[in-house]
Amino acid sequence: MIIFGMILHCVLFLLVFDYLLKADKGKLLNLNKNFWPQSKKGNLLYKQLLEININHLIGGKDIELTQYKFFTHTVEDLLKNALRFGVGFSPELQHLKRGILNDICMDKKIFSLYLGGVYQIFVVMILGGVFCYFLETQLSISLDSFTVTLPFLLQFTGILSFTGFFIYSKTKSFNGLALYVNRFYQLKTLGQASVPLKLVSQKMQLNKLPTHGELKSFKNRILFSLEQVRLNGHLNIEDVDIYINEMWQAFDIKFETFNKNLNILKLIHLVCFALSGYMFLLLQVFSRLTV
Repeated sequence: MIIFGMILHCVLFLLVFDYLLKADKGKLLNLNKNFWPQSKKGNLLYKQLLEININHLIGGKDIELTQYKFFTHTVEDLLKNALRFGVGFSPELQHLKRGILNDICMDKKIFSLYLGGVYQIFVVMILGGVFCYFLETQLSISLDSFTVTLPFLLQFTGILSFTGFFIYSKTKSFNGLALYVNRFYQLKTLGQASVPLKLVSQKMQLNKLPTHGELKSFKNRILFSLEQVRLNGHLNIEDVDIYINEMWQAFDIKFETFNKNLNILKLIHLVCFALSGYMFLLLQVFSRLTV
């Protein structure tokens, strides 16, 4: 009975992952943005940015960019501002290209952490099942279907729970920072063009920016910069450059924090779902021995 449950669970596990590989990931748990790595799209966008030059803008040619996270929207804003207000965009484009390469690498590392957690839960339970199977065989003990099925259901629930927490944690950790990167680049280009302060505030949509955690300090930096414009009539571009560099550093720091939190999350799920199911099987085996 145990070996049947293990085989059934392995088949379900492989079917689910095969489905995820072939599914429309934009519709399934919003995987396209918050879960599944998009390194192919990132590399395509990076290649397109390498080919962008001022001739595209002067000739008025439409530039179709591959959609990759917040980078595409940010680049499009830079190009629109360059075309409308005549401001430069080359330094910002260099920052974004480096950011894309770093993000692709970070995305792969993050997803490998997730897969590591899933396979650890999976392997621990399989090893536990094999051990209990040999105990059942050697000691001639018969376990009912509920006793065999429950641990595997626990493990499958643990994988789903771990996936849900992974998506939530990744979204909360990085999406807010992505919005602020976009806004700081907008602030710099619009400030260089001496766009009216009211128009800058409207374009940046400050009321929609999140303010939880350290994000509040980034919003305060934007408000301080706008206040400088109101008082002095111009934007301090050097300060904005410092803020932009600080944002990229914040991504690296957030990745390290996310890595530590995910390791803790893996440990909790291993204990609560994988090991608990394994211990349940052992208790059932030992209870049969005492009867």
